[in-house]
Amino acid sequence: MKGRLVDRQYTTPFYYLPFNQKKMRKKHTNITDKEILALIKSKQKTSKEMAEVLGVDITSVQRRMKKLYEKGLVIRQQKNKEAGGYTYFYKVK
Repeated sequence: MKGRLVDRQYTTPFYYLPFNQKKMRKKHTNITDKEILALIKSKQKTSKEMAEVLGVDITSVQRRMKKLYEKGLVIRQQKNKEAGGYTYFYKVK
């Protein structure tokens, strides 16, 4: 099974994966709320900025930020882009 995933695990050597899956295969790390809150304590940041600093995928940060926002621990400000879409900026409450 060259270049295919089996049982949702990366059992195929990394160099056989298609290019788009190589980008997806990042180190699985558990980021903690404390790490994220420490990052945004002094200055508001986007999920993308936090992901770059922590060295994790942006979706991991987005999921954690959503949970922190729902718990009421962070403030989320939306900035609309001129070309359409928006960006959230997060800050400790």
